[in-house]
Amino acid sequence: KKKIAGGNGELIIAGRTRSNDGDVSGNHGDWDFLLLRTDSAGQLLGQWCYGGADAERSNTIKRAATERFIMGGYASSNDGDVSSTNGDLDVWVIEVDDTGSIQWEQSWGGTSMESTEGIDIAADGGIVVPAWSLSGDLDNTCQLGTGDWWLSKLDAAGTLSWRSCVGGTAEEIPYDVVALPDTGFVVAGQTFSADGDVQSHIAWQDAWLVRFDATGNIAWERCVGGSMMEEFHGLEATPDGGYIACGNTSSNDVDVSGNHGGYDGWVAKFGPDALGIARPAVSPASVRFDTWSGLLSIVLPEAERRVGVKLLDAHGRVVSATAFSGREHQLDLGDRASGVYLVRLERSGQVEHHRVLRL
Repeated sequence: KKKIAGGNGELIIAGRTRSNDGDVSGNHGDWDFLLLRTDSAGQLLGQWCYGGADAERSNTIKRAATERFIMGGYASSNDGDVSSTNGDLDVWVIEVDDTGSIQWEQSWGGTSMESTEGIDIAADGGIVVPAWSLSGDLDNTCQLGTGDWWLSKLDAAGTLSWRSCVGGTAEEIPYDVVALPDTGFVVAGQTFSADGDVQSHIAWQDAWLVRFDATGNIAWERCVGGSMMEEFHGLEATPDGGYIACGNTSSNDVDVSGNHGGYDGWVAKFGPDALGIARPAVSPASVRFDTWSGLLSIVLPEAERRVGVKLLDAHGRVVSATAFSGREHQLDLGDRASGVYLVRLERSGQVEHHRVLRL
């Protein structure tokens, strides 16, 4: 989402540049945010560079008000247009007017790396900024795992309203956000976690879609994907009240079908909040692994006609697959290498996961 439509067929395009010649002037050093304005025929009407002596990268742009634009990405400078940074990379958000002049700029982060890939304008005029964060210090005091979704809400003047961390003990990255009329918002990205805020994990790396209320509390979350790797990079609201997300996938099972091989582009359509998002709740199975015998025991609350069982290794690869009927089943893991395994149960229209440690 690096371009938006202006008046009279104009395009407003956000990007980055290291140049300071040809069509580009005003570079501050290394990579800069780059803002371009073209007419309907693609003729350049104006260009502006924003940054400092080190590297900045613009990843997204949104229209904030008439002829005012919000750009977001990261900064590593401490001079020029960048008032300050804390670490290797900080989230950097700026507002510019139609003449390219900065109205305000804000940066935040810890001693490691942070950046935003997508922003949106809330119904109240504020700015929703989902970022990824690898720090757990300075501005980030809520770190949950290796890397989190780090959400910030700014008011229209760029003043911080609130911040929160979302995720589990592994790594999450948010890529896009859609603000909703009720001042809530939906964020799309990816997750490796199977704990914390991630309660619907499927396997390895999942695409992750999360609905938040106006103050950043989770209304619902859903992992989407298969036994391999998925992520959502783009998200749009649809007229029926649902959402459409795009990204990539290397799976060909569970939520994914028709993969052509390797990584494919992937589009997924979701219904409105009340339709098809929350999966029906069933009582979880009991899964126990006995180290001495090497037997994995699965016990259901009641007998079922068919239960699919897949065993995945730490890389998300399916190492065995079977099915059973009834209430109890055992798998012999005696010949399996030591490590963490994921037991995937497909039952009663629901998928559930259990982690086991083979010593």
